[in-house]
Amino acid sequence: MNMFSAKSKDVYYQLVITILVIVSCFAFSQLVSLFISETFSPGLFKRIGELNNENKFEINLIKILQLLSSSFTFILPSIILAYLFGNKISSYLKINRTPGILYYIIIPVFMFAIMPALNLIINWNESIVLPSALKSLEQSLKAMEESSQNMIMLVISGKSTGDFILSLIVVAIIPAFGEELLFRGIIQQKLNHLFKNIHLAVFISAFIFSAIHFQFFGFIPRMLLGMIFGYMFYYSKSIWPAIFAHFLNNAAALIAYIVSDSQNPEINNFGTNREDFIYLVLGLVVAYFCSKILFRKDLSFN
Repeated sequence: MNMFSAKSKDVYYQLVITILVIVSCFAFSQLVSLFISETFSPGLFKRIGELNNENKFEINLIKILQLLSSSFTFILPSIILAYLFGNKISSYLKINRTPGILYYIIIPVFMFAIMPALNLIINWNESIVLPSALKSLEQSLKAMEESSQNMIMLVISGKSTGDFILSLIVVAIIPAFGEELLFRGIIQQKLNHLFKNIHLAVFISAFIFSAIHFQFFGFIPRMLLGMIFGYMFYYSKSIWPAIFAHFLNNAAALIAYIVSDSQNPEINNFGTNREDFIYLVLGLVVAYFCSKILFRKDLSFN
C-alpha cells in the first residue's frame, strides 16, 4: 500500500492535498508557458489579436504551449494524486479496464443524437442578456469569449495534413485525455467520497469543468456535457468511455470548423430552426435508448 494513502484516511485532508497539487501544477504550467513564450517570442500573448496565418512560427509556438499547458495542468496532477492516494495509478484512474466494443459503437450514436438538443441549448446560452446593471460584466465576459475564440481559431489554423494532426492532438486528444483524468478520475471520485452522493459529485465536477474554460456564454452546454462524461465514467467504471466521448465532441467541432472554414459552421445551427424540430425529437428518442445501454452497471469488461 502507498505510504501516503495509509496516512491519509481523512477525506477532507485528501481534498486539501488535491487542491494544493492542482493549483501547484497549474502555477507551474503558467510559469513554463511564460518562460518559453518570452524566450522565443517576447510579448506573444499580448499580440494574439494581431496574429494571422502568416505568423507560422508564433502559431506553432502557441500550439506547443497549449499542448504543454494541458499536460501540466491536467495530466500531471492526475498522475501525482493517483500515486499519492491509490495503490496503483492505473487502477485508481480506472484506465486499466474498459467496457466491451458495443459501448464504443453506441457512444458516437448517442453523441450525434444529442447534437440538435445541445445546439439549441448553446444557442439559448449565447443569447443570454444580463441586466443593465451588469452591462460592464457582460461586455467583459463577451471580450473573454472573443479572446478565447481567437485563440482557438489560431490553434486550428493551417491547411496541411500536419497542421490538422497537430490541431487534433492539441484541441481533441490531449484535452479529452487530460481533462477526463482530472475532472472525472480525480475530482469526481474525491467529491463522491466526500458527499457519498454520486449525483452531487457529477454535478459539482461538471460545474468546475465548465467554469475553468472561462466561457460564460457556453457554460450550460459544457456543464451538461461534463455531467454526461461523469455518468459514463461512473457507470462504466472506466475512464475510457468518457475520454472517447470527449474526444468525439472536440474532434467533431474541429472538423466542422476546418470543413466550413468559418467560426460558426452551419452544423452548429442544426436543431435551432423550426424545421429541425423533428430531428430534435428523434435525436432525443435515440439518445434515450442509447442511455439505457450506456448508463447501467451490469457491463461486461475487456
